[in-house]
Amino acid sequence: MRAMRTKTMMPALLLAAVAVTVGARPAAGQVRLFELPDTVVNLSTYRTVEECDAAVARVQALDKIRQSQTTHIFPDTMPFDRDKMQRPLPPAIVETAGRCLDAISAHVDTADIATWEMLVPLYLAAGRDESARALVERRIENVEPDSTDELHRVLMQTAELLGKGHPPRHELAEEIVSNHVGKLPKLMDRINVYGGLLGIAFGQAGGNLREDSEAGARARRILAMAKALLDSASPDELQRMAEEGSDLTSTPEEIVQQLEARSMLLVGQVFRRDSLRVSTEAYAKALREVYEKGFGMKPAALLGQRAPRMEGDVWLGCEQDPCEPYPRPGRVTLVWFFDGCFDYMTRVHHLSAFVCAERWPMRRIHDRFPEVDIVVVMKSTGRFAYVKDGMTPEREAQFVRKWLDQFGLNRAVLTMTETQGWRLPEPDGRWAVRHETANEKNYWPGEMRQGVMLIDQDGYAVHAGTLNFNHDLHKLINEQEFVSLIEILLEREKAKSQ
Repeated sequence: MRAMRTKTMMPALLLAAVAVTVGARPAAGQVRLFELPDTVVNLSTYRTVEECDAAVARVQALDKIRQSQTTHIFPDTMPFDRDKMQRPLPPAIVETAGRCLDAISAHVDTADIATWEMLVPLYLAAGRDESARALVERRIENVEPDSTDELHRVLMQTAELLGKGHPPRHELAEEIVSNHVGKLPKLMDRINVYGGLLGIAFGQAGGNLREDSEAGARARRILAMAKALLDSASPDELQRMAEEGSDLTSTPEEIVQQLEARSMLLVGQVFRRDSLRVSTEAYAKALREVYEKGFGMKPAALLGQRAPRMEGDVWLGCEQDPCEPYPRPGRVTLVWFFDGCFDYMTRVHHLSAFVCAERWPMRRIHDRFPEVDIVVVMKSTGRFAYVKDGMTPEREAQFVRKWLDQFGLNRAVLTMTETQGWRLPEPDGRWAVRHETANEKNYWPGEMRQGVMLIDQDGYAVHAGTLNFNHDLHKLINEQEFVSLIEILLEREKAKSQ
């Protein structure tokens, strides 16, 4: 079932619209208090690149609004559209970009080079790739001969601008970068440029770097270019790279190991997932090596360890009464440490898409995997939204339980721990500082206190992260990672029973 919202006209807005007389001549002595602005895009009056950029952005926004009004589905409540960036722009946007470029006479030979970062996307939107290429080449030629830092910035910007077109112009970006990256004297700068290409390719592929995919082939090709640079570098160059402000350690061998380990975070998903098919221990070991070699960091401390039994003062939604211990043996479990987001709503459909964004992917996982336990872990706050009078942990948990049910997370089990701490003075009375709970100490020792942890059927922690997001790419990568790992755990258990 897809989560969706429908738009309704609010009475106040309707009354306001009726109250405003548009276009009527005011009677003598009357003053017109409000006149609707002219929002028609008249491209013939546009004279600057900034105005063209605004015109295209306006048409894009209107296109999204029309789609929502037609389908009654809001994209921010839906799974990430993996192919979205690969599709061409709608004809209206292409036409607007082309007409506006013609109106301002934006020729690549005469255009103000200072506006290149806005002009290149406009050329791409209008389907004028050769003009985009020519303008980028002109910008590179404009770099001062000794300004290698500026050239580095321009090449990084080029990778981003061309990689974010609809569809992305990866081949053009690779071609231009390969023609000019050799002009950078610093090895680290050259590696960074290839890293920029790799990051854009990864992002626009929606995190899909399967070995048999076009994006996977592109990633391996870019990595091969970077590896060739490392292989051809002298020990002195590698030493200087470490000394020039990078976070890599000093010896050439360690530098190569770290860069290879970092690349594994992007293109090593297939390898890591294969290790999970063997065992959770093998997966944890592989991921820990990647983090430690690549960044000198460690993943979640509980990774690969047996997850402690959950604790709580109030349990709601359990299959048995009293509630059986969680995580349950033989069941895949998602443990969701949830801090609540109830200040912003009175009913579920009033929730903003970017408030408590974890609820959407959690709902999709809930519906997709009925065989997976979801445990929502909370600590008491002394209120629910703006209700605080007579609030006990039991009553607060009942409010949250109703919220979960209304949102469709009816299978999720809720556990709430009564939390002591320091309250704000009355009449507010809310908790301002709440002490750690046993669940937080056990699951996130010395780490963040909010997130989602995946537990396998034997009770071992597999993966930890967040289902929240700041933009579509994070939304996909985080959710898809959990989905892929859950599928492997279920397949692994099924294979054992056969």
